[in-house]
Amino acid sequence: MFKYLPSLSLSVFLLMVNTVAGAESISLGYFINKSGNENLNYLEKILPNSFASTLKNKFDIDVIKPGQMSFLTEEEDPERVIDIKDDDVLSLNDELDTDYFVYGHFKSLDNNRIKLFINVFKKDTKSIFHFEETGYLQTEMFKLIDKISVQIKYIATDEMIYKYEKVSPKSKFSIITNIEGEDLNCLYYEFLSSGYKLSSTQGNELYNIIDYEQINKLYHVSGVNASFHIIHNKKEIELWHGTWSGNAYYKKIIEDQKTFEQFTFNYQSKYDEFLKKLHDFDKNSTDYLIIIGFDEDKTTAWIRCLTIKDNRLLLTETGIEGSSVNEISKKIINSLTTGLPSAR
Repeated sequence: MFKYLPSLSLSVFLLMVNTVAGAESISLGYFINKSGNENLNYLEKILPNSFASTLKNKFDIDVIKPGQMSFLTEEEDPERVIDIKDDDVLSLNDELDTDYFVYGHFKSLDNNRIKLFINVFKKDTKSIFHFEETGYLQTEMFKLIDKISVQIKYIATDEMIYKYEKVSPKSKFSIITNIEGEDLNCLYYEFLSSGYKLSSTQGNELYNIIDYEQINKLYHVSGVNASFHIIHNKKEIELWHGTWSGNAYYKKIIEDQKTFEQFTFNYQSKYDEFLKKLHDFDKNSTDYLIIIGFDEDKTTAWIRCLTIKDNRLLLTETGIEGSSVNEISKKIINSLTTGLPSAR
């Protein structure tokens, strides 16, 4: 009996859609020191408390600091913080009193720099938004705190906006979407009239193999710097077999097991492989891959944009509304060409 079945009909990197809702409150977990330098242990508490203060004071978001949540420390030693893994997060649903839970870890780099790995978990879902930021310690730390706090503020909303950087002018786009005919031509027109070039990815405007349900399987997406992914627990997948199962059945069980390993638990490697093939096919054909999912009424859309050259997740945004495909397309282009506002 299967509790989860991956769809392989569109591409090797398709994942199930999982919608998100807006946030009114955020809990901050500890940020674990994985630098190997014990002198930086103080940052495990300083970082989340600083994020909490910025989110509260500058964005008026209700926050709970890690010191207020006893389940984040060892029961025998309250001074010893727990390193939260993806699999652990689902068990925290009953413990959390907020819409979102933010946690992560950090590593030290050369030249007095630090790299932070931030996770934003939406309560009562299986989805985590992960992103990374690098900055300088000491005097530059406040700028890094502000930058990350702004990202958290916009990720933890109905719109789930994440921006790594703006797209370059006159770039080439490869578009995957679920509209066709006149609607697709309207989408193409807005990109072309804005000075961008397009490369063919999914056939032509007369026929589109991607429908509403299929495009939603691209709702979760990953890059080397950030990802919006589903927590997959191997314990939830039961491939029943026993002495009653014959050779043919057992062979199929093995094939199914390989399928889960390849397309679910090793999703990132398969996704990277797909992007590499797309890039190697014609290195000059496209700069960005953008996935645009329209609802059935074509009045709302979500987008995911990645760089082809180095597989960076550039932009995510959900709930882009408009009275027409043209209006939505203009808003998409505006999102691509503008950055997040500063916290200051």
